[in-house]
Amino acid sequence: MPFSGNLYIERDDFRETDDPDYFRLKPDGECKLLRAGIIAKVVEVLKTADGKVSELRCSWERNAERAKKVKGAIHWVSCKGAVDCTVRCYSYLLKPLPDGAAEAEPADDDDDDNAPADDFMSQLNPESKVVWQAKAEPSISSCKPDERFQFERSGFFVVDKESTSKGLVFNRTVALKASGLAAKEDAVTQARSRKKEQEEQLAAKEAKKKLAPQDMFKAETDKYSKFDADGVPTHDEKGEELSKSSCKKLKKEWDKQKKLFESSK
Repeated sequence: MPFSGNLYIERDDFRETDDPDYFRLKPDGECKLLRAGIIAKVVEVLKTADGKVSELRCSWERNAERAKKVKGAIHWVSCKGAVDCTVRCYSYLLKPLPDGAAEAEPADDDDDDNAPADDFMSQLNPESKVVWQAKAEPSISSCKPDERFQFERSGFFVVDKESTSKGLVFNRTVALKASGLAAKEDAVTQARSRKKEQEEQLAAKEAKKKLAPQDMFKAETDKYSKFDADGVPTHDEKGEELSKSSCKKLKKEWDKQKKLFESSK
């Protein structure tokens, strides 16, 4: 692998906050460049006009003995000769259920037409496919379709069958398990996220129990303009009368809310 004074690194391998438990690059912090035997230390952080970090200027030291005491190590690739490639990272299509959450009960046959499409869409994992424009070492340019590689700290990848030397594409087949500090950081973040999501779900559920069926649609003025004596919509936002089938579906929702509201008393 070529080495030069200008290197590409992962954006996640630098933080502007000074966290004593973070052992990668940070202001006035240092770490090792993986397999280079070099210790790099951030001297200056350059940013774009919108405040995004664009460049790190570092000092470097080749000291094998001192390197043994430096905890962090990051991978890198020289800017000179780096090969452009597209990297596709795949994950599960649906979001995992929060810990302790039960699977949703199947809907009644009568409610099939009433199931909102966004209920399913909200379960989709937005990171089921993430595409990166990446830089790789020069030797990768000679790879062929279906060849397998392990990318440092990222996972195992296969060259896409339609990939060419002018447009290299890699598809991730297996992700590496997070280890060490990265695992700890991910676990803490996921735990906080799950706890927050569970708290929001519980709060929404409790709020729904307290909502009188007569009021459940009246706040939706962007959808409905007139209601019957029970609060069931009869006209859309433009003042046009709703169809019988639409009114029937809305009445079913109203009946469910009534049962929920009365059961909470």
